[in-house]
Amino acid sequence: MKTSHTLFALTVLLATLSAVFFGSMGNVKMTHENQPINTLSKLWMKQYDLKVTHELSQPARYLKVIGNGTASRTYIHIQKTEHPSLFSMTPQNFTHEIKNDTLFIYTTNNYNTINIRQQTPIEQIILRQENAFIMGINQDRLSIDVQESSSLNLGDNWYNREKLDSISHLNLLAADRSNVRLSKLEIKKATVKLENAVLNYDASVEADSLMVSLKERSTVSSKNQGVINQVNNLIVSGDKQYFAKEFAGKNVDVVILP
Repeated sequence: MKTSHTLFALTVLLATLSAVFFGSMGNVKMTHENQPINTLSKLWMKQYDLKVTHELSQPARYLKVIGNGTASRTYIHIQKTEHPSLFSMTPQNFTHEIKNDTLFIYTTNNYNTINIRQQTPIEQIILRQENAFIMGINQDRLSIDVQESSSLNLGDNWYNREKLDSISHLNLLAADRSNVRLSKLEIKKATVKLENAVLNYDASVEADSLMVSLKERSTVSSKNQGVINQVNNLIVSGDKQYFAKEFAGKNVDVVILP
């Protein structure tokens, strides 16, 4: 009986400490320069080395975000600034490192907001087991690789509702039961390869052409099929078993290739 009572007491104690820990996290506040706003924040920063702003040793050419397979959400906003840095109000929910010219982000909890600030554009974005919302893309070329049951929402920049994100040439690969959604995005030409994956675009996407190659259980369609879409040309090739032309959206010129 004494052993069971001791175990019960320890369980209650751990639960209480856990509640205090996570409850206190909501009161930890600091400035963008990592200066604590109150005494509690100062204590937590000293104890757990929490920082909202991390200086990066160099700009990243490649961004790789690796999740843990849960239904987490990571919001990434890319901003153009002179000095490379990473800013987040949820620093306890992920870790990061720079290897050569690649920025690795490892998400460990269910919700993240991350601002990547640097002068030069990111050339490639890679997602593995991650659910990411990425915005602030304004550049000539971008390559995206989405695999291992990942989900990507590209565009829909809530920081600037009046202006579309812009990519002149987009190269996209999605595979392994992954899905990609394009929203509030301006594209001249997109070359897309889907392998057991899905691509959706909504009526706010302005594109000259989407060239989509399908393999296995893959398809491409509009999320707003009943209204006028702004994709001028949708060119589809490969395994079209799961593709339906009528789901491309109004005013979309669909070309079917072998």
